[in-house]
Amino acid sequence: MKKNKSNLDEMQELKALKVEHNACWLFYTLLIISIVVQLIAYGGDAKPILGECAVLSITCLFMTISYLKNGIWDRKLKPTVSTNIIVSSVAGIIMGIIWGVISFNNYHKLIGSIATAIFMFISMFILCFIVLSLCLYLYKKGVEKSEKDAEQ
Repeated sequence: MKKNKSNLDEMQELKALKVEHNACWLFYTLLIISIVVQLIAYGGDAKPILGECAVLSITCLFMTISYLKNGIWDRKLKPTVSTNIIVSSVAGIIMGIIWGVISFNNYHKLIGSIATAIFMFISMFILCFIVLSLCLYLYKKGVEKSEKDAEQ
């Protein structure tokens, strides 16, 4: 496929990239909000939101692979184990709250909802920490490789 020449000058190209960047993150945020609201509204039934979850998963996987392939970790967060612990904790807290609310809406049992929230927090923390640690390993390995290639 032949790629057409851009009609934009450098400043317009930069502004277009900024608009696309903001639109991507708006889409990403609204998709997550949509999934959470539907998950709570449907009482934890995943069938109605499978399409949204598939789109979110594919987008996340694409972004993660692209960032790691290009040696990018994050604009603001440092690639450290402590960052992974903090991010995993935040993900665990959010997941625990969501599933605690779903459990309470379905069964109206406070103790059971708290137990569900704690279980989901622990599960999400562990899963997120493992995935982030793997990404951190791949990131550092990629950076070392690119530095080694730059020296030669």
